[in-house]
Order: sequence, then C-alpha cells, then structure tokens
Amino acid sequence: IDLSEGLGGVPVLPDVAARFECRSLYRYWGGDHVIFIGRVDRFEKWPERRPLVFHQGQMKRIDE
Repeated sequence: IDLSEGLGGVPVLPDVAARFECRSLYRYWGGDHVIFIGRVDRFEKWPERRPLVFHQGQMKRIDE
C-alpha cells in the first residue's frame, strides 16, 4: 500500500471515500472495549468514491 503522511506523521491510506485525522482527548473503559473521544483536526472527502461498510460479518460497498 502506498501510504502518505498525515498530521503528526501518522500513516494515512490512499483511495478512500473520506478521511478523518483526529487527536485523542479521552479514553474510557467500556466493558471489553476502550471508547476514544477525540477532536477532528482535518477532514477530507471524495464523493465520487463509494464507501465500504461492515455488515453481517462482511465488507460491502454502498451502492446508490
């Protein structure tokens, strides 16, 4: 994968429908999960690209 560099030097994926670059502010334990609360520092979207969703145990593309 040809990664690029995001805010703070973190790797970001190419060819996505949207990208959120966030800063973690708080962490809370929620049973067997950790819930992260953050602030969005940068957001980009490419409406011509179809997003992926995880549904019924599979990755699927959303069709219009």
